[in-house]
Amino acid sequence: MTCGLSHLRTSLICLLLFAYTLVAQTNPSMPTIPPGTNLSDAHALFPLAVSANSLDQPGLTPWHLKAAYESFDENGTLTEQGTFEEWRLSPDKWKRAYTSAKFNQTEYESAEGTSYDTDAGGPPWPLSLIGKELVHPMPDSSDTEGSTPELRPFNATKTVKLSCLMLTQSLKKTPWPLGLFPTYCFTANSRMLRFELFDGGVEAVRNQIAVFHGAYLAKDISVSDQGKSLLRIQLLDLSSMNQSEATALNAASGFAKIAPPKQVDVASGVISGNKIGGPNPIYPDRAKQAHIQGKVVMQARIGTDGRIHQLRVVSSTDDLLSIAAVSAVERWVYKPYMLQSKPVSVKTTINVIFTLGP
Repeated sequence: MTCGLSHLRTSLICLLLFAYTLVAQTNPSMPTIPPGTNLSDAHALFPLAVSANSLDQPGLTPWHLKAAYESFDENGTLTEQGTFEEWRLSPDKWKRAYTSAKFNQTEYESAEGTSYDTDAGGPPWPLSLIGKELVHPMPDSSDTEGSTPELRPFNATKTVKLSCLMLTQSLKKTPWPLGLFPTYCFTANSRMLRFELFDGGVEAVRNQIAVFHGAYLAKDISVSDQGKSLLRIQLLDLSSMNQSEATALNAASGFAKIAPPKQVDVASGVISGNKIGGPNPIYPDRAKQAHIQGKVVMQARIGTDGRIHQLRVVSSTDDLLSIAAVSAVERWVYKPYMLQSKPVSVKTTINVIFTLGP
């Protein structure tokens, strides 16, 4: 069943459509909450939620995961079916394989960098989301730079109560609308991740929650973009690797290859020419009526898929202009920036100017 995910409330109601069950895997221990932890404190909840929903924590036994996926085009039409596998030795050393009629690639990650067995670079959008959703759905520290976790209760229905944590920024007077910045919602009074909103309108609903080595994971994940189906992921298998399997993987030759840098700084004038899509900012009526104009300066990280993965307001004339600028810019899409014929992540500045002139 496909959920219509055009609004936050509608999205969360989709949680009701799939009953979730806790399924004990190799290690049935549930994620523990340190004694005295205040789950209503956003600063205390955030790091605990990251660890409780990640399969790449230090000290975790090497494991192998396999999942099936379906991807959809911009109209929500099924375009591809395939499988995804990951073998993980440690948080910084793993192997991933994508297999379908349209895309076949093996990816290696190590301390030396990322390498691929083809010249295509990283997996295309939206396949690049599969590993994130299965292994590490919560943001990394690089994604939270300049942000402050803000916790708000959210009642999707009378019976479904969630705690939503948004990575917000300081404003002078006006509160940010819930969901404007990356937002992660958990079952009330727990750290079980059930819903995500990120990258300017991409939503992930997580169902059939299981536990593996003390971490939550979703066996059924539905991802949409601006209310249209984008990706469906179903976990098929997850198990620990034995010593011989881990040793063989550790010796794999693919880890020896070195890829280009993961991120480069690019001037705003250069990257602006790569923009290929996204809405124009809408001048807020209240700002017009108050004769408010000026410039919103934002720092952005654009991923190898051309999507904005982090957006931070550096300076702004007014809160209303900030909200309008972020609402539009977070949905902009760029041609991937190429270095050594490979797409790389870009850190840049984006300026949006609001003027009452002609």
